[in-house]
Amino acid sequence: MREFIADDRGRLTVPNVIFLLASFAFVAALWPVVYDGLQSNAGELSAGEAYLLQLILPFALLVIMSIMWVAGAKEGI
Repeated sequence: MREFIADDRGRLTVPNVIFLLASFAFVAALWPVVYDGLQSNAGELSAGEAYLLQLILPFALLVIMSIMWVAGAKEGI
């Protein structure tokens, strides 16, 4: 008998796209809160701390995009 082979590999399915869009929306909703917090505490942070905190959300977007790439290249999320 032939073995069943999933035909999902290399495709982004509708649930994957919805999950990724929800992740982008979540990170986008956090941006104003984080930005306001950084602006209110800008005088108390050193330059290194300020750069690090400013890079958290862009790094989160990079992680989400890499998850999307891996999901598209492999068998899904």
